[in-house]
Amino acid sequence: MDASAIKEIVNLAVEATRARILPAGVAGVTGVIPAALIGEKIISLEGLESGRARFRGTYSTNVLSEFVAYVVAHPGGTGFIDADNCTARVLHNLGTKDEPGHGDWASMLRLKPTAGYAAVLAVCKAQMDQKKLIEFVEDWSPNLDAHGGIAAALAAIRNVTIAQKKDVTHTDKDFGASRSALEEIEAKASGGMPSHFTFHTEPYAGFAAREFKLRLSVLTSGPAPAFVLRTVAAEQIEESIATEFKTILLREIDKAATLSIGTFAL
Repeated sequence: MDASAIKEIVNLAVEATRARILPAGVAGVTGVIPAALIGEKIISLEGLESGRARFRGTYSTNVLSEFVAYVVAHPGGTGFIDADNCTARVLHNLGTKDEPGHGDWASMLRLKPTAGYAAVLAVCKAQMDQKKLIEFVEDWSPNLDAHGGIAAALAAIRNVTIAQKKDVTHTDKDFGASRSALEEIEAKASGGMPSHFTFHTEPYAGFAAREFKLRLSVLTSGPAPAFVLRTVAAEQIEESIATEFKTILLREIDKAATLSIGTFAL
């Protein structure tokens, strides 16, 4: 085979390859990713270009002020606020119904509870023994209030006494007898057990400080007393936090993005 024939075969092979490169759109228009058809698969050629076809990616943070700053610095997005979970997402290239975008450039916010609020959420989910409750009160004493003071509350918890009282009744009849027993168990402490604690903390950085009333209960069914703390009106507090989250975002972002309440799936 001579050189001219070999050259012709190479030219045909090159032209065949070019025919399988998919058109990248109008020259000068960004956002269209170049690709080629290899067998039955479409392969992106963007990595071989000098730059990306369009900007895309996801910015994530748990700091409200940083999220607001990023959204304001890149205006024009479409955002969605999930107030119940204190999360938000802004899609910067979602586009419109008539001119839809890819929606692959996003900002995500997922608030992180403050240490105090995280402690409240954790302590109200499980039973505690005497040692665990004492450690909780000691560790968070700057945030806690109790009737009579924290020192008195700690002394009462350290010296809990389980009082057991049993009343037995016996009845004699002509044709038999009956016997009944009533057992009463009560946790007592000198000076009285605290009925509740009040925990002061911000739920999230930048939010208004709140008072969490923690009702104290003592369980006496086991060999040793167990303690349970329950947040009074927890649902109402969660609702007020969600309302504040929504209000802050609507105020701070303002016209930098179009915000809706809810979630959005692509």
